[in-house]
Amino acid sequence: MRVRDVAISSSQLNDLNQQRALQQLKVTAAQTTR
Repeated sequence: MRVRDVAISSSQLNDLNQQRALQQLKVTAAQTTR
């Protein structure tokens, strides 16, 4: 693996983590509004 490939995959991982964090926030928000 080249350095550039690693950088690209790590940025994709960051995007995934952000999406998961947003999903968690939505879930907890839905639970607290009940």
